[in-house]
Amino acid sequence: MATTLVTLSTEKGAFLLRSDEAREHWTLSEPALKGWKVSNILIDQRAETVLYAAVGHFVYGPTVQVSRDLGVTWEQQEHGPRFGDGSTAKLKNIWTIVPGPADQPEVLYAGTDDAGLFISRDRGAHWEELTGISQHETRAEWMGGAGGLCLHTILLDKDNPDRIWVGISAVGVLRSDDGGKTFQPRNEGMPIIVEGKE
Repeated sequence: MATTLVTLSTEKGAFLLRSDEAREHWTLSEPALKGWKVSNILIDQRAETVLYAAVGHFVYGPTVQVSRDLGVTWEQQEHGPRFGDGSTAKLKNIWTIVPGPADQPEVLYAGTDDAGLFISRDRGAHWEELTGISQHETRAEWMGGAGGLCLHTILLDKDNPDRIWVGISAVGVLRSDDGGKTFQPRNEGMPIIVEGKE
């Protein structure tokens, strides 16, 4: 029987809603990841169904948790996203985790606060900083929005594996055409609002 799965991310853990294809009746799971602030859960079905949770804890900090049994059990990854030595950026939160290309099920991307873009090439076990964001030439001018200086959106071009779009609050939209090595602002035509006025 096919199952519909919906994840709910909260500051006190995660909940999973399950239903059959008719979606008339739902069951709610017990709280998962208790004690963790859950920002995002990716349901990745490219090879096998795996859940990746972007989580944070006031003691342990931000990291990634992985479930291979639809949220029944979770495994904390030892090596989560981290900025390089000497970086002025501080990892405060992992905002989002997105899947890489369909033909590369081992690849994941993560966006963080402070604004950073990371890639995993081994299903979330290890992460590499893509410094095109964290060392951007205009970074000193960036100011965060209400949620901080967060890279909250990552879009991959399915027809061009080297093209990546990111959204950063309140910086705007940037695009890479070389797989994340460099990024260029793509905000032309977007109004700048200052204190309620354009």
